[in-house]
Formats: sequence, C-alpha cells, structure tokens
Amino acid sequence: MFDEFTAYVKACQDSRKDSGGTNAIFPCALEIVKDACFNRGDPIIIGVTVKAGFLRIGTPLCIPEKDNLRIGVVESIELNKKSVTKVYPKDGQVAIRIGGQKHVLFGRHFDDTNQICSWQTRKSIDALKEFYRDELTMDDWKLVKVLK
Repeated sequence: MFDEFTAYVKACQDSRKDSGGTNAIFPCALEIVKDACFNRGDPIIIGVTVKAGFLRIGTPLCIPEKDNLRIGVVESIELNKKSVTKVYPKDGQVAIRIGGQKHVLFGRHFDDTNQICSWQTRKSIDALKEFYRDELTMDDWKLVKVLK
C-alpha cells in the first residue's frame, strides 16, 4: 500500500512539473572558448565551458555586461561529437547552437571576452522554487540569486 502511495505521489509531482515546470529556466554561467566560433550569425555556433550551474537545451542566454543583451535560446549541445541535453561544469568544453535572435552577431555584439549567463525572470525563479527545489544545489541557488 505504501509503495503504491509513493508511486502515486511521484506521478502527481511529475505531472505538475510537466504542466507548470516549463517556465523554469535553470541557472548557468558560461565562458566562451577562445577562437571557437563556428558560425557568427543566426544560428550562432560557439564553443563554451560551463563555469557554474548546468546548461540545458531550451535555456535562453544573455550577456550581463552588455545590459543583459539577449542572444537567443540553446537549440542543441554537442559534447565529444555526441548530442546531449544537459551539461555540467565537470564535462569540459562543448559546442552549442544558439538561435532565435537574428540581429545579434558574434564578433559585433559580443565576443569571447564576454561571459554568457542564463536569462532569469521572476516567473522562472518561481517555477524553480515550486517544482525543482530539491533538484538544485545550494551553489545553484546562489547562482540564481546572483543572476537575478
């Protein structure tokens, strides 16, 4: 009986995450690898290293030093020539494809000296607190606070 109850609670939590957790934007701070730009326009394809948090497909990215310049959304991540959905700091350098902003160009609006961060909104922070509180570490929550 207890096992059935815990399975039911887990199924309810998963369904709530599916319905309301789509607004959640997970925190990440990226460093651009020098001379690792493969496409300067839309879609921007660059090499990055995850410095803090973790990077997922669908994460909107911005440049904080340039007044939070929105550069687009992560469309794909490639690690060792294999497509992945999530990358952590321990994974090393990855190539990412950023799309969605046609007017932003690598080299003109930002370059490899800038840091890239996830675009955090109040709505996404609330969704993280409600649906993913247990999945984020204290370092991730500190990063959310800094990005806010």
